[in-house]
Amino acid sequence: MSDTNQPEPLAAGEATPPLETSVPPEFAPSSCGNTPFGGPFYPGRTDITPPNDLGPGEGTKVLFDLDRAWPTGQPIIVKFLNGQNDPWVRQVHQRVQELAPTWCDYANVTMQFVNDGPCHMTVNFLPFADQFGQHGYGTFNCFLGTDCFKLKTQIQSMNLIFTPAMQQWPADFRDGEFHRLILHEFGHSLGMIHEHQRPDRPIVWVQNLFTHAQTAWGWDENMVRQQIVKVENLGHLAGTAFDKSSIMMYEYPQGVAYYQKEGAPANTPDLSRPFRTESNTKLTALDKVAAAVTYPKPGAPRIGEEALKAGAAARTGKLTAAGQVAPFVFKPTAAGDYTIAVGGSMPTLVGLMKQRNGRDSRGSLANIQSAAEGTGSQGAALTLTNASANTEYFVEVRHAKPMRKPDNGDFTIEVRQGA
Repeated sequence: MSDTNQPEPLAAGEATPPLETSVPPEFAPSSCGNTPFGGPFYPGRTDITPPNDLGPGEGTKVLFDLDRAWPTGQPIIVKFLNGQNDPWVRQVHQRVQELAPTWCDYANVTMQFVNDGPCHMTVNFLPFADQFGQHGYGTFNCFLGTDCFKLKTQIQSMNLIFTPAMQQWPADFRDGEFHRLILHEFGHSLGMIHEHQRPDRPIVWVQNLFTHAQTAWGWDENMVRQQIVKVENLGHLAGTAFDKSSIMMYEYPQGVAYYQKEGAPANTPDLSRPFRTESNTKLTALDKVAAAVTYPKPGAPRIGEEALKAGAAARTGKLTAAGQVAPFVFKPTAAGDYTIAVGGSMPTLVGLMKQRNGRDSRGSLANIQSAAEGTGSQGAALTLTNASANTEYFVEVRHAKPMRKPDNGDFTIEVRQGA
């Protein structure tokens, strides 16, 4: 750009600013140190930063890397390496045991927490020093999926080093930080990668990113270019459409990125649409549907696919088993806006798919277009904007916590004209 008053876009690439920190502004900032594929970054150590089809220190860049996903139904044994005699760390242990299994309501895995014996992955809770430097309070990272098991004898699978100063923080803020960091890192442990690192993200990073990274995280330009700007697009990937509210998305201030300008060449920022994100502390509906699709329950009875018609009377359905899915297809006869409404006594989790999911499929790239949750009178509603005539749209209905057997699995579904 020739106008010096306009932000200069960076070369097309990925971005991973390290905001996995539990410290508020009055504390020194720290970085998460995650590599693009979700694990701690150790320069020059290909045994710790393992090579893959993108080369050493590189990695796949969307929601799930199926090459590193655990087998469906996997019991994951998580070993706590230390802190059993530290009152503060024992509190952290408790929060991990409370929050991490949230994923098990949606993904067909289980988690068992132990202090000794065989395990699938390890978690460190205390500051440590090694040949790569000091790792103190505010260090949070995790290897991706089954790399947790592959590398656990060389270095801990996950770091959750919460500062004891959190005991003095406001209770709501402290609780939000526990949710944000524990859910995020255990998302990595299931094979999820950073939402902002996907190759199809609709954003353009600008030069202000360098200043912000230096101020907030202490990263120099070389580290920013290596860990933020560079982009690759390979791997066995599965996930949702871009979700800025995902638990796997960091918090970004306004001014470091803009949305891609529609109809313009790649890496052209739309200066009227600055990109920013909040501090995400909860799993979104898209996070939950992606986990359920990637970790399905084999053998769960699947209701036969039924066709939906706009304006027709609501259909009724019933789910009776954990992991069960009710699939539907909608093929509008005319282009326009439509609303797919799901209600009834069962709390629901509904996903809109670009393509039909096979019974044994664990998903594909960006196939999950949107998702919604609902219960009772506040049912779930999915909006189809500018739907094309004679195009099939696929809907999957699940219980709100798909891996739990429904107490009452009755639901209704209908398609209404208009958004």
